[in-house]
Formats: sequence, C-alpha cells, structure tokens
Amino acid sequence: MARAIIACVVGLAAMLLVALAYDAQYVRVTHEAFWRAYWDRQLGPLTLATPTDGGGATLASHLWFYGMRVLWHPAPWSFALIAAVWQRRQTLGDWWRRSPERARRGVVFAAAFAGTAVIALSPASRFAERYVFSANYAIATLGVVVSLHAWPQLRAFVERLDARVPGLPVVTWLLLMLARLALGPLLPRITS
Repeated sequence: MARAIIACVVGLAAMLLVALAYDAQYVRVTHEAFWRAYWDRQLGPLTLATPTDGGGATLASHLWFYGMRVLWHPAPWSFALIAAVWQRRQTLGDWWRRSPERARRGVVFAAAFAGTAVIALSPASRFAERYVFSANYAIATLGVVVSLHAWPQLRAFVERLDARVPGLPVVTWLLLMLARLALGPLLPRITS
C-alpha cells in the first residue's frame, strides 16, 4: 500500500512540475501565462448544479449526457460488457468469487474510475464529450477483459488471429481509423 501511495505522490509531483514547466515555456514564447488565461476562460465562469439549488434537472441531464457517451463511445465493448453481465446475472456472485483477486480489483478500479468521472463531471455547468474521454477507455478495457473471460471461443479466435497477423493491434487500429475517416459522416451521432 505504501508503494502505491508513494507512486501517486511522485506522479502528482511530476504532473505539477510538467504544468509549471509548460507555463514557463509558454510565457517565454507568448509573454503571457497559459494557466491564468485558461482559468479565466475555462474554469473561472464554471458553476456547479446541485439538486438542492434547483439544478436537479441540469445535474440529471449531464449525468445522462456523460452516461450515454460512456456507453456509446467504447462500443462494441461496452455492449459486450453489458451482455456478459446479463448472461451471467444468475451466477454473477459465484463468477465474481471464483475470479482471482487481482482481476476483481481491476474490474472495481475500471468501473469506479468511469463512474467517478461521470459523477464528478456532471454537476459542472460546462460539459463536453472530451471531458469523459478517459472513462471511455476504462469501460472499453473492462469490456474486452470481461468478454474474453466470459466467452472462451472469442478469446481463442482473438489468440489465433493474433498469432497469424503480425502487429494485429496496430493493423486493427489503422483499419478502424481509416474506416472512421471514410464512414464518419454516415455513423450515428448522439445528439443529446
């Protein structure tokens, strides 16, 4: 536990140093501070909605907004995650207990990270898809891991394909990015 805490402290210190170094370099080039302008433009006018101050509808709409993005953007893995959990809903407790502790901690971390991101971002008056971007990766990763564990035939297929196609992740990423560029305007968008 102490190593994890030390790693977090070192990571936070490194982030602070990078932010300060970036600002110093920005001042050197532009003669104005980046973080001051960023605060004034992005964070200064920010307000928080709470259910008690009449902002319940805003809070609910932002929860819906971010929840839908965390469901849609990591697709198909978010849907595979839901399908795997639904398929095992009767034996989910046994499945959970049989899973190694390390795997359970990973599942809890990914789900808690995504849930915390959605909840933490929802009260803010400013909202955008990009704010919840990292939570999409957590849900996609969780969906991949749970799917490969839930469906051994899918895992075997991916392993066979990975053994036959050199650089499968890179090739897959490249093909998906090219498909997105070509088909992007035709793909459905979330409008609310």
